[in-house]
Amino acid sequence: AYVYIFDIDAAGVVRQIFPNAYSPNPYVAAGEHVLPDNPNYQLRVTPPTGVETLQIIASTVPLSFPTGNPAEPFPLMGGDPEEGKAHVLGLIPEPSCGCYASS
Repeated sequence: AYVYIFDIDAAGVVRQIFPNAYSPNPYVAAGEHVLPDNPNYQLRVTPPTGVETLQIIASTVPLSFPTGNPAEPFPLMGGDPEEGKAHVLGLIPEPSCGCYASS
């Protein structure tokens, strides 16, 4: 599947954490996986404190999400949950395609 993971931090900022500039390939084989998936980067917990949410999308076809760049390896998808959700949903095919699942 092609996997896309988004982090919604306690302030509501939405960032794509996978794929990213260090791990640009969204395709993952069946099985168990761990992030970070290579030693070129680390994920750190930083302020603001509070609850964070991960949104994961798995698709049978690649989707048109950015992969970031060295200056911003984890692309900003929106400054608040609604803006981020609108951006993410705008890049996902119609549900009738049956080509993805989200949790």
